[in-house]
Amino acid sequence: MGDTMERLLRERARLVHIGLAVTIVLLLAGEVWMNGRVNTVAVIQLAHLALVLAGLGALWLARSARLVVGITLVEFAMAAAAIAAVGVVQIDPLRMGITMILASLAIAVVMPWGTVPQAVAVGIAGIATGVALWLLPASLVTAREIALEAGALLGSVLVARVIRQQLVAIERERNEARRQAEALARSEALFRTMFEASALGMVRFREDRSIIEVNDALARLLDVPRDALAGQPIDSVVHPDDRIDDGLLAELASGRCEHYQGEVRLVQPSGGASVWGQLTLSSVRDLDGRPSFVAMIDDATARRLAEQELERARREAEAAAQAKGRFLAIMSHEIRTPLNAVLGFNELLAGTELDETQRHFVETIGRSGRHLTQIINDVLDFSKIESGGLTLERIAVDLGDVVRNTVRMFQPDAEAKGLVLRCDIDECIRPAVLADPKRLRQIITNLVGNAIKFTDRGSVVVRVRCIGGEGDRGVVRIDVEDTGVGIPPEVQRKLFRPFVQADSSTTRKYGGTGLGLAISKQLVELMGGVIEVASEPGRGTTFSVTLPLERAPDDEVARNASRTFAAARAPRPTLQGLRVLVAEDDETSRQLVQRLLARLGCTVAFASNGQEAVEAVARDAYPIVLMDVDMPVMDGIEATHRIRAQFRDDVQPYIVALTAHAMPGDRERCEAAGMNDFVAKPLRLADLEAALSRAIDDTELGPAAWRN
Repeated sequence: MGDTMERLLRERARLVHIGLAVTIVLLLAGEVWMNGRVNTVAVIQLAHLALVLAGLGALWLARSARLVVGITLVEFAMAAAAIAAVGVVQIDPLRMGITMILASLAIAVVMPWGTVPQAVAVGIAGIATGVALWLLPASLVTAREIALEAGALLGSVLVARVIRQQLVAIERERNEARRQAEALARSEALFRTMFEASALGMVRFREDRSIIEVNDALARLLDVPRDALAGQPIDSVVHPDDRIDDGLLAELASGRCEHYQGEVRLVQPSGGASVWGQLTLSSVRDLDGRPSFVAMIDDATARRLAEQELERARREAEAAAQAKGRFLAIMSHEIRTPLNAVLGFNELLAGTELDETQRHFVETIGRSGRHLTQIINDVLDFSKIESGGLTLERIAVDLGDVVRNTVRMFQPDAEAKGLVLRCDIDECIRPAVLADPKRLRQIITNLVGNAIKFTDRGSVVVRVRCIGGEGDRGVVRIDVEDTGVGIPPEVQRKLFRPFVQADSSTTRKYGGTGLGLAISKQLVELMGGVIEVASEPGRGTTFSVTLPLERAPDDEVARNASRTFAAARAPRPTLQGLRVLVAEDDETSRQLVQRLLARLGCTVAFASNGQEAVEAVARDAYPIVLMDVDMPVMDGIEATHRIRAQFRDDVQPYIVALTAHAMPGDRERCEAAGMNDFVAKPLRLADLEAALSRAIDDTELGPAAWRN
């Protein structure tokens, strides 16, 4: 840059000098033409004038080249004033001297851009000139000579200053250029060292996308000699789908984008497999100032292959989970359907006259059937939790009542084993909290059931107390203590894993699947709590559940209390003569439902599939339809869709789903189809009666309008 500026100054100075020479020649020619000769005084005057013009020209060159930024138009004005004084009529020396003194003082004041010595020197020179002119006789000094002397003085000062500043600026530019060259050389050396020694693949290429060079790491990655890629387009080693965009390169070259990061697939010129690379792309300037690009490429093939393997494993796991879900749904249906008949007819049989032996058999069948149902429910619950399909309710419940009522169910079992079963609830427990009562009962049922199962003598105590919290939020701890066999430390560490028990003899002696505690742990964690165990073999076990619970709003507590009070006082709805359409394809299940509904006093009609159910509703407006979900020809979901779409609102039946499916989403699919309620098999008389009672309560028409 310094050499270029110097060359520019020389060219402009040459033009100024030529102009000055032409001006002097023209002035001399004019002098000869007017006076017929060359006056020596005129030559001196022209020399002074040339000096002033040279100063002004040099000053202009310096300003235009931006080498001297301190000189302003004030200096031009003062120099021009001095030149304009040439040719002025003769004036009094005294007046001229005073003028020169004032002009010199003005110069000293208006030159703050210069150094102090410069300003002082100009001022002193001006004062000296003024004093000298004061002392000279008036006859010896003309105004013309005074103006020329003043102009020469000012021009000389300006010329000297400009020349000095030009020299300083040129030297500064040379030093800056030298410093930049050294810095560029160091940077180039550092880049070269990094380029050659880097373990990352690196490539430099131009704006026209041609490769300048690659380092050894990239050459090895592409399995090609380094020199073979020089001059080749960068696109020759990049997969067509990952081509580097021209717009991106323009953004990098302009500086609007500092760097780019992404993934690209590199193509080996030898035809080998594609290589995945993590790309970092940036722009640099060559020594001549032209932009080029540097790409650093980290071999990401192993990581991408691992990610692809993980993705494949994830898809396989999802497929396996879906297959497991389908298997569980099918098995649930296939097991629940005959179990529905076993438990249903067993319940009907228990309502007949039986001798003691027969009643014992019936009770055993019922107990075993309920145990099998619980196992199925545990497996399905565990599957729901694993798949993320289980959601919790948040309704106002009385925690104390939930615990007491759940524990009370185990009183007969405890008395049968001679155990003391006690429930101890702190008075500080709030009467209404937001929780899922069904899942709370399930957790307490699992813990109390296990405690009674593994305790042969002594007691089982359930304690509920508040251990912290503030405002509307509290922390509750539920402890279930027993004096049973205890649990060894090595078993405690894996106790909450699914299908884990103390040993194989535990299963043989006490039964169970080992899912209860695993499900309880997952339910507690879904509620934001923690479950822990403390046990000593031979002395007993304590399971502790810590739950954060929120106080229920007062209005919801009031609504629940009102509903409870109304339900307690309301007369039980009569189902006598209620007309019910049952859509069920299984003959055994039809017989069971018919007998259960007959015991409730209902009038029953049957359809063997969904198509028949739609036709039956079209013929006769049944107020209630018990719709099996899984049927041939047309399933219950499609039948419900058609009933809801084809019939007027005033003849729409209340549809209750009867299903042996209990997998995640079953209830939601039934509700989405337009079903009003959901009852899972195996059916119990109490469940069926409750569903029909809800149908009457939830419908504006009373039961009298539904009878023959």
